[in-house]
Amino acid sequence: MKHLATLFLIGLMQAMAYAQAPVFDWVKATQGTYRSWARSVLVDPFGNLVITGAFDGTVDFDPGPSAFNLTSNNKFDCYVLKLDSNGNFLWAKSFGGIGNDATSWAEVDRNGNVYVVGEFRDTVDFDPGTGVYKLHSTLNNWDDGFLVKLDANGNFQWANKMGGPPGDYYQSIEVDVFENVYLTGFFYGPADFDPGAGVYNINSKGNGDIFIQKLDKNGNFKWAKGFGGKEKDIGFSILTDDLGFVYLTGIYGDTVDFDPGSGTSNLVSAGKQNSFVQKLDSNGNFIWAKSFGGNTTLSVSLAIDPNQNLLLTGHYFTGGDFDPGPGVFNLAPIGVINSFVLKLDNSGNFHWANSAFAVGQSIQSDSLGNVYVLGDFSDTCDFDPDTSTFNLISNGVRDVFIQKLDSSGKLTWALSFGADKYEGAASLFLDRKLNIYSCGIFYSSTVDFDPGPRVYNLTNPSQQEAFIHKISQCKTIETDSITACDSIKWTDGNTYYSSNNNAKVVLTNSVGCDSVIELSLELNKSSLVIDNQQSCTPYTWIDGITYSASNDTAKYRLTNSVGCDSIITLNFIRNYASTVTDTQKACNSYSWIDGNTYTEDNHSAKYTLINSQGCDSVITLDLKINKLDNGVTFQSDSVLTAHSFNASYQWLKCDQNFEPIPSEIKQVMIANTNGQYAVEVAKNGCKDTSNCISVTTFVPPVYPAFTCRSIYPNPSQGELSVVLGELKNTRIQLYSIEGKIIGSEDNISGPIYQLNLELPSATYILEVETESGTHRCRIEVN
Repeated sequence: MKHLATLFLIGLMQAMAYAQAPVFDWVKATQGTYRSWARSVLVDPFGNLVITGAFDGTVDFDPGPSAFNLTSNNKFDCYVLKLDSNGNFLWAKSFGGIGNDATSWAEVDRNGNVYVVGEFRDTVDFDPGTGVYKLHSTLNNWDDGFLVKLDANGNFQWANKMGGPPGDYYQSIEVDVFENVYLTGFFYGPADFDPGAGVYNINSKGNGDIFIQKLDKNGNFKWAKGFGGKEKDIGFSILTDDLGFVYLTGIYGDTVDFDPGSGTSNLVSAGKQNSFVQKLDSNGNFIWAKSFGGNTTLSVSLAIDPNQNLLLTGHYFTGGDFDPGPGVFNLAPIGVINSFVLKLDNSGNFHWANSAFAVGQSIQSDSLGNVYVLGDFSDTCDFDPDTSTFNLISNGVRDVFIQKLDSSGKLTWALSFGADKYEGAASLFLDRKLNIYSCGIFYSSTVDFDPGPRVYNLTNPSQQEAFIHKISQCKTIETDSITACDSIKWTDGNTYYSSNNNAKVVLTNSVGCDSVIELSLELNKSSLVIDNQQSCTPYTWIDGITYSASNDTAKYRLTNSVGCDSIITLNFIRNYASTVTDTQKACNSYSWIDGNTYTEDNHSAKYTLINSQGCDSVITLDLKINKLDNGVTFQSDSVLTAHSFNASYQWLKCDQNFEPIPSEIKQVMIANTNGQYAVEVAKNGCKDTSNCISVTTFVPPVYPAFTCRSIYPNPSQGELSVVLGELKNTRIQLYSIEGKIIGSEDNISGPIYQLNLELPSATYILEVETESGTHRCRIEVN
């Protein structure tokens, strides 16, 4: 394969162009034992090529050094071939029966699924894989139309047919943005256009009528329309525009009503066969129809430019008026057969038309409205429709030409290739980079497919082979890939504030070659970030400054992950350590949070915790230890004395489960029986119980007869013990020295009665009345 990176022999390349001509890229061909031809070429959304056609015998469909052979079942079978944009083999599939089967056109949807239409007869398995999906024509030896859908890898999805006796033919297919499928062609006799279980018959009015059929993406029937007259009428090409309107072109004879609804819109042919263009809405309702040309004018290909204008090509024999409106624009015959290019607006109004001594087969438009025409010619042909001359000369019976016109119909360039025999054009397609793909058939044994001064020969090992041809234009589409922040002012003078992949600008270089620059703009945004920080000490930030107090205004600029500014605002909260005094009072000892047990007052111990702000909390202990002496002294005569003074006392019987002893609530207790005794002492909020003291020396006293010596101590400070012994029902009365009674108490029993006289120092008389008599004793209170 040969690649010309630049075109450097402009002055020597008159056979190619007026202005800068395109550059040959590559050509591929089938290699078979008998015959093959290509009918359509297109580019899928991923840049790969899909080619359809027919073949007979065994054909190698891999144009590279490897081989991928397919063999027809008997006569012509259909094939689908997929190559990448460099012409490398991806896959090939075939299907057919014992009769002649052929494709007429193909289309791809946005997912790369492939739709192929054509005609078949008898029985055909349309699944090119290991599965089987057979359809049978309505009558043996008569053709029915078929539609088969493959996925992007060539796997079978579904197939259906259209037809009735005696023959029916699909000529063109269109898949709209919603993946609805539109088909056109012609049919004889009654034909059922519902490929499902239903029936939707349309009857032909003459020698073949036009039809339009609409299916959904799964092949289900939506609607169909038919129209024609007594002559042969054919739909050759169908397209939809951005608004969903349907356009159809083809041929008709005599008088035909092109309104498929209840209305009437008759067109009358100026001769045997005129061409027509028709517009319907997406539901098949009639919008308008126009007729153009003279006797035997065939419009076979239709394109829509970026402004929704219609472009048509085909050929004519005797000339005619190509203005479908009230005006007149005649094209005269240049030779026996002549190509035409016609431009109308989307209402069918005339823009311009031109012609050449050739046959137009396929037409396309680029994003700038330029027009590309593929066809074939013989002898010498002037491809300049203006007053100037630009001749191409065929090398044999017929050569292939590609012609480029600007949006006003003026020649930009033209080129051709061929050899001594017949080379025929079939289909043309432009990709988004304005690469031009074409396909067709060649009979010559050796053909130079490079239309320039260099040579790139392919040989034909059989009667006829299919070719696929690629040229790249000097007009290039370049992508200006820009990554920027927030906004950018581009070459077109506009300022963009968001990502953009649609803007384009046309520049002309020093040699007059246009370049289309497409913007691929990725706009990233600057970011605003809040840096939240807290610290118990002064904080040094990324700006190098140390902040001692809270701050929410400081800012710093960095570059974020997408290369744009990242404006960081500091939000610093200054927290502080705290000091706390833990004031505690305890009895005898205290266990603190530091794990230590303190038995003395403490005002200096410290412990550090974390406060609610996350800073140190220093706690200082303020401890007061109240010590309580719970000791007991055991004296003779069963006297027990608690060591602690000025406290509250409760004497207990240890051997009776520490049962409190009633009335034993003083510091001193005299045990009146042997046993275990303890005292519970309470003072300054503390309470403790002494160890148990064992009393074993108690001997019940033998009290002498009561005398005044039985009162002790005397003198006293007011606390007296009166030893009664075993006396019972004793009465005690206290008198002043003057004989005035101060107090009395009855029913007192021994052995000892305690008196606590809170009296002024003086001499008093204590009268003790017992069963044995009354005793009056003098006592002194100091």
